[in-house]
Amino acid sequence: MKKALLVVVVILVFIFTMYGCQNKNLVGSISIISSEKEYLPESNWINSLEDGLAGDGMRKAPNEVSAGLDEIPLTGDLEIIIDGKTTGNPAYTLFNEDYEEVYYRNHEFKEPSEPGVYILLIELTWGNKTRYEGFQYFFKLIKK
Repeated sequence: MKKALLVVVVILVFIFTMYGCQNKNLVGSISIISSEKEYLPESNWINSLEDGLAGDGMRKAPNEVSAGLDEIPLTGDLEIIIDGKTTGNPAYTLFNEDYEEVYYRNHEFKEPSEPGVYILLIELTWGNKTRYEGFQYFFKLIKK
């Protein structure tokens, strides 16, 4: 009986942490503008903290999301738009078409110099030190 009750409590805490802490009002928005067109990312929730309860999600790899991403041409005018309150600087990781890291968790985006297909991962946490939501954002960049 005690074991069953413990299992139920653990499941309820897990559900609350995974779903109850995700506050859409806390989360801002991110997009890329290139050639006067706006592109939205594939997003993936990775963590949260609210009222002392923390939750962690599964991180995705670029090869898991690449096929569904819009192709963004790199024409020298790329602008990353982040709208909302964040807990710190975004982390930029760039992968080549073989999903190898070109650079890892830079504090600024650096456009690739070589032609090819790239996946840009931006990791960003919205909120403050006591209440936040962390996300991965994926974009596909095409350098000609």
